[in-house]
Amino acid sequence: GQKAGVAACPALPVLGLGSNQWGCTLDRVSGLMWEIKTIDGSNRDMNKLFGYTDYPLIPLDGADTFAATMNASALCGAADWRVPTYMELLTLAHYGIAAPGPRIDTAFFPHTPSTATSTWTTTTFTFDGTYHRTVGFGAGPDGAAPGQFARYVRLVRGAPLANVERF
Repeated sequence: GQKAGVAACPALPVLGLGSNQWGCTLDRVSGLMWEIKTIDGSNRDMNKLFGYTDYPLIPLDGADTFAATMNASALCGAADWRVPTYMELLTLAHYGIAAPGPRIDTAFFPHTPSTATSTWTTTTFTFDGTYHRTVGFGAGPDGAAPGQFARYVRLVRGAPLANVERF
C-alpha cells in the first residue's frame, strides 16, 4: 500500500499481492496509477476475461464488479479504482513495439497478454451506449465491442484525464 522505498515497502519491491509488494505502477506523466496483472489465477490474473457489465447468461464478471472487488480489497492501499477511458488507456500503448507485442512497456506492466483480445474502456462507441471502446495491446487492434463480449480489464485510479491528445 506504499510507494517503493516508503515505510515498510522496499526500494525494489517484488511483484506480488502482499501489502509491501509491487502491485501498481504510477505514471508520473499522466499522474494515473495503474493495476499490475498477476499470474496467480486471481481476478487480477493476466488471462482473466470480463464482460463490460455482469450478464447472467454468460459466466463473466463485469468490469465494474472487478473494480468494486479491488476497491473492497484496497488494492495498493486505495479504494477508488475504476475502468479507464479510451484516452487514458491509450496513454499506456507503445505502438513502436511490433505485433504480437505486447505493445506496452513490460518493465512497468509485466504480465500483459500479447493475444488478439483487447482491453475494455468506459468510453462508449454507439449512441445507445451498448458498445465500448477497447484498446489492443497484443496482436489485436483497437476497436469496440458489445458489453457481453469477453475482454481484459486494467484498472486505473486518479483524476480523470480531460482533453488528452497525446503523451
